[in-house]
Amino acid sequence: MEFDSIIFRSRWGRAGTRFRPIIRARQAELIDALREVDAEVDRLVARRTEIVEGLRICRDAIGGVGIHWMPRDPMPGEVDAVPEATRPLGGADLRAALRQVLACSDRPLTVAELHRALLARGLRPAGRASKCISDALRWELRRGSVEQVRRGEYVGVPASAP
Repeated sequence: MEFDSIIFRSRWGRAGTRFRPIIRARQAELIDALREVDAEVDRLVARRTEIVEGLRICRDAIGGVGIHWMPRDPMPGEVDAVPEATRPLGGADLRAALRQVLACSDRPLTVAELHRALLARGLRPAGRASKCISDALRWELRRGSVEQVRRGEYVGVPASAP
C-alpha cells in the first residue's frame, strides 16, 4: 500500500506513463470488488424483503389486522430506531442531504426510505422525521430540484448545466 500511495501521488498531480498499467490494474481490482459488494447488497435486500414478508404473514396470522381490541405489531419499516451519534439536520443542510440521497438513488424514494438513508449516513432530521423531510422536499419541489412521482414518493432532478 505504501508503494501505491507513492504512485498515486505525484508532484504534478498525474502519474507518469510507466505507472499507468499499475494504476489501471488497481482500478480494475477495485471495480471488481465494487461489483462483488453490489451483488452482496442485492442479495441482502432480497433476503430482507423475504423476512419482512414472513413477518407480515406472522402478524396477520396472530390476528392483529382488523381487530380493534388487539393492535397489530409495527413492521420494521414503520418503526425506525435512531442510532446513537447521529447528527441532527435542519433547514438548508437537511435539504442538501436529501438532494444528495435522491441524486444517488436510481429510483423514486418514499419519505420513510429517505429517513432510513439519512440514518444510514449518520444524520437525522431535527424534529419529527416525516414532517421535517416532507417540509424540506416541498421547498425543493418549489425550487425545481425534486419531482414528486406520487404521494410521498420523490425523485431528484438532474442539475442542468448553466
